[in-house]
Formats: sequence, structure tokens, C-alpha cells
Amino acid sequence: MKPFKKIVDSYASISQQIAELEAQKKALRKEILEVRGDKKLLTGNDYSVTISETTRNTLDRKALEKEHGAEFVNGYLKQSNVVTLKVI
Repeated sequence: MKPFKKIVDSYASISQQIAELEAQKKALRKEILEVRGDKKLLTGNDYSVTISETTRNTLDRKALEKEHGAEFVNGYLKQSNVVTLKVI
């Protein structure tokens, strides 16, 4: 067996487990938000969850480019290299 086969299979398996756990986490988050009322702290037997609300500001890049041009916006972009592994 080639040395990377076990590593690839382990990576894919863990990725699948994470996806399943993320789906469970998302469902539990929804349930918590539905039952919390106005509470900001919910306590279980072993853990507590704090709930906070904030406002997020985002930049409308399309509108900025439309108003000032893509060249203007590109002057403020920060570039970084990214390595992505995709399980297929």
C-alpha cells in the first residue's frame, strides 16, 4: 500500500465526522436559541453557554467598485496564498 493512502482515508473519514458533528451542532444551536427566551446564560450539567448579540459591518465591494472602479479597490486588496484540501 502506498504510504499516503492511509493518511488520505483518515483525513476523509475525519472530515466526514466533522461535517456530521457540525450538522448536529447547528441543530442544537437552533434549539438553544428557540428555548432560551431572553436568557443570556444557559447552564447544563457540565457546561454553560453564553449568548451574545452583536452587529457585524461588512464592506459592499460591488458597490464600492461601481462607485470608485475596480482599480481603486484593487489597490487596497491584501493577497495571501491558501492551500485547500477537498475530499472527493
